[in-house]
Amino acid sequence: MDRYDVKRLGKILSVQAEIEGMKADNAFCEAYGETPTFKKPDFDEKAELLRLIASAHNDDLCKFT
Repeated sequence: MDRYDVKRLGKILSVQAEIEGMKADNAFCEAYGETPTFKKPDFDEKAELLRLIASAHNDDLCKFT
């Protein structure tokens, strides 16, 4: 792995952690009979971000925070 692979992996894992947090928040809401905070479009947005990071040119990785 080179430094770009490591950076890309870190960014992907960061987005995946956000998704897991979103899922946990929705589970909490469901457990208390509340409306889920995050809807399908929110998850679709994160999926698109993952696709963009995965396919980004190495020099463009800095655009993703």
